[in-house]
Amino acid sequence: MNKVAFIYHVNFNHLSLTFGQRVEYLNRFDYLISKISFPVTLSIFGEDLIFLSIKNPQALQEIKRNNNIRLFIPQYSHMLPYVFPTYLDLQINLGKKVINQLGLVGKMNNILYSSEVDYLSPRVWPNLTSLVDGLVVGETRLRIKGMNEVFYPSILTTKFNEKPLDLYISRRKLQYREYLHRFLRNEIEESQLNNALLEDTNKYAKQTPLIARIDLEVLIFNVLKDSGVTFENRTDKWVQYMEQLDSVGIIPIFLDDINTTVLDIPHIDETLLSRNTVEDSRWSNDALFNKLKLFDYIKLSSKKKAILLSLLCSDYFCSNLKDFILETNYGKLVICKTRKYRDVESALKICLLQNKTLSSSDLQSDYIRTFLQVIEKVGVLL
Repeated sequence: MNKVAFIYHVNFNHLSLTFGQRVEYLNRFDYLISKISFPVTLSIFGEDLIFLSIKNPQALQEIKRNNNIRLFIPQYSHMLPYVFPTYLDLQINLGKKVINQLGLVGKMNNILYSSEVDYLSPRVWPNLTSLVDGLVVGETRLRIKGMNEVFYPSILTTKFNEKPLDLYISRRKLQYREYLHRFLRNEIEESQLNNALLEDTNKYAKQTPLIARIDLEVLIFNVLKDSGVTFENRTDKWVQYMEQLDSVGIIPIFLDDINTTVLDIPHIDETLLSRNTVEDSRWSNDALFNKLKLFDYIKLSSKKKAILLSLLCSDYFCSNLKDFILETNYGKLVICKTRKYRDVESALKICLLQNKTLSSSDLQSDYIRTFLQVIEKVGVLL
């Protein structure tokens, strides 16, 4: 049997979510969580958890109740670590405070899922191993000297400042990631997705479990408006697929249940590891970055500190790419890859920092009203 640790990242500020899709996602998140009946580790940052506590508190109760769900150590916001390294300790400590305040400590493992699964060297974050035991890293975000990323192990051990650290390599280039999108859009059969996942395990996980990550938002932005393909039945389709995996030789497991002491895990000296910068060009927003530099975090009030931390979100800095336009059985599907939704939000939050009057659409107004409630709660923790 092939063991697979499934990781699902939750990001309510996801670039591809329209304002309406995000409302639906938040409002029905309790339904999604209640349906999960297989081991899943969720990455949810602190700000999103507070949004849930306000907009859909039942979803938090479902997370607490569901023994098939565990959480990573969260950052507070979806911040790019290498762009704002001075906030790293604050992000982790504030994220942990949110987890504690919401009564979710028992669900949390001791592994960090950093924004954009970035590799964090001890030069960037010397305090890392005092806060976490492990780090989830994307294979395209890490360089191992002398090794092609195709041959990276699923798990490796290293030492940061003489303290041990496990690195869990999650791959962007899995067939599973590509095929799951297509499966949700009814473009391929279940058997084709099974074969893709089995090929991934054979290629990348001969000695250790496969680590398979994907954004949970795939259940939302692979759905056509007015097509009859609803949030629920995309969730149901996904859950039904996951529940039959053992019949094809795949067993979902929790990432932190992998016993790295008994497996043949390679140890790689930290001097051979470095952050891969090849994707850095994807994140740039000079206008926002220059505005943020005008504010002295230390001198801000607690509430404004919370606003500034929210503005560090990587989706506000993601470069404008071309939208994905797909022809499906239901018609044309457009998955947004520009910043046209998130630029509106970042502009509104800058206005809040500057005490300016806001104006926005109804859906965006609802988001900002909730956000003001969020910063009230976070201000108490800062």
